[in-house]
Amino acid sequence: MILLTHKLNLEKDGDSMANFPRIKWLNVDGQQVPFTEPQHFTGNGDETVRTGKDNPLPVANYTQDENGIWLPVSKDNPVPTQVTGSNVEQKVFDGLELSEGSTSDRVYFDYDVASDFRELIFVVRTDNHEPFSVDVLWDVRERGFYASFRTYDRYDITGNVFISEPIKLKTIIPSVRINNNGSDRVFDLHILWRR
Repeated sequence: MILLTHKLNLEKDGDSMANFPRIKWLNVDGQQVPFTEPQHFTGNGDETVRTGKDNPLPVANYTQDENGIWLPVSKDNPVPTQVTGSNVEQKVFDGLELSEGSTSDRVYFDYDVASDFRELIFVVRTDNHEPFSVDVLWDVRERGFYASFRTYDRYDITGNVFISEPIKLKTIIPSVRINNNGSDRVFDLHILWRR
């Protein structure tokens, strides 16, 4: 059984309760049938407008406050934001001068940085096309102790720009160095850390 708590006045000009929804009367097989078109309030008193392509439903973004109450986004209640990027670029060498046949110092990456990522890509640039190599070294050790053992991957490069494929981190303490197999020159090396 359905109990009506409010009886709609289906006479033309509608209900006395704010005249919403606005009812249009159609003639179907000689019978007057009430029909409501898509409509919404404009916010000006009890004025309604037809909803459609040129007049879409009004929408608002909502966020939850610290008490769990949903509030519309406003100047006083802005959308919460946070950086969720998954890549971080780190400059390792910028204008490093290496003489012929020399090797750079090893650069150890900060544990707190490296431990947040699963892989790295290195980008190296130099000022000529002579061969050189980049070593990515993997120390297996406890923090604060010398390496228990060390392994490395060597990337032999000919050309003045090289971008590695993604390299899966094998340990939490990787390091890099550049081996200059050619004449005196300048190197830049950047690491792109990826989650």
